[in-house]
Amino acid sequence: NLRIHCIAFDPKSLYLAVGFTNGVVKILDANSLEELQSFKPMTPDCITNVVFSHDSQFFATSDSEGCVGLYRYTHRAQDPRKPVEWVFVGRHRSHQASITGLEFGVVPYGDAPRLMSLGEDKRLVEYNLVDSDIESGLRVRCAHKVTQGAIPTGFLWTHGQLLENKCMPRPKDGKTPSAIDVMVIATNEYKLKVHTTDMSRQCIKTVLGPTFGGPVSKMILVPQQPVASGAPPPKSRCFVYATHEKVVGLVKLPLDGNPRSGMGLLAHPLEISGMCVSYDGKYLFTAGGRDHSVAQWAINGDAIQTDDGRNVLEHFIDVIEGGREGAFMKEIIDYFYYAQIRAQGEETTKKRTIEGTIPFTQVSN
Repeated sequence: NLRIHCIAFDPKSLYLAVGFTNGVVKILDANSLEELQSFKPMTPDCITNVVFSHDSQFFATSDSEGCVGLYRYTHRAQDPRKPVEWVFVGRHRSHQASITGLEFGVVPYGDAPRLMSLGEDKRLVEYNLVDSDIESGLRVRCAHKVTQGAIPTGFLWTHGQLLENKCMPRPKDGKTPSAIDVMVIATNEYKLKVHTTDMSRQCIKTVLGPTFGGPVSKMILVPQQPVASGAPPPKSRCFVYATHEKVVGLVKLPLDGNPRSGMGLLAHPLEISGMCVSYDGKYLFTAGGRDHSVAQWAINGDAIQTDDGRNVLEHFIDVIEGGREGAFMKEIIDYFYYAQIRAQGEETTKKRTIEGTIPFTQVSN
């Protein structure tokens, strides 16, 4: 009664990891699909996600009970005299709710792999891959609460530059902002939160996310398409996303929350079980669940035009109920001016100066 729930290629295209609904994990030869290894679960929990590290030395799984499992390509029983194969390191119940994201990354300005998971319990957990072994199992390095009220629905850890240079964390001497990896967390409030990957987990920007269909559940950065010698590089960079049901779309980079910088379309009649992008960034493949179908989509980031001749601020006003002349917009303006009055002192007799900004201390008011 084996039913496949998720699959993943390793970056070297040698192995295919397959997760089943009863918790079984199988390793197949990527070319012949011959079964090489099989791991039986301690508990029959559905494998919901499988991811490989960039160097193909690890792969990790998440299951429906909030547990994360780790596998390593090493000598059997850690004995150098025995053959090299995939070895089960350990399993850790890291979350008290469903896991919405499982991603490998690298250490800052280095090449060693790192592993993090994100759950609907609002916890972002990083694992200690260095000290995890067969005897001690999978160890947790640290855990952070990343949201207060919103529930995380999607997770992306990428080395690509998603923000403008001025919004990126300050790099080390001699490094560029593009050398810094960041995390993007999507929430059920249709927000995209960009965090640093260091121990502070600082949120460096929060923007409006796509509002087509439902909250974002999957995100993939589109690789830059290769160009011919002497040809100009592509104008637009983007990432693709999918909601839990029906909708896939594109978001143009850098992330700024502009409602016109994204688009969405109906890709499947029911839930979307998975998606991936071709290595050259030209195509998106999506898999449905109960519709038993796979769709191929051509990616054209240049088709998203944010400039319509108006001020960018007008794009944000368009999504406010009632528009510029609506009651809510007028209330926002009243509060904006009142916040400046409070900051300068309500009973002062000095000449008041109306500026385009308000102190951060007045945001909560």
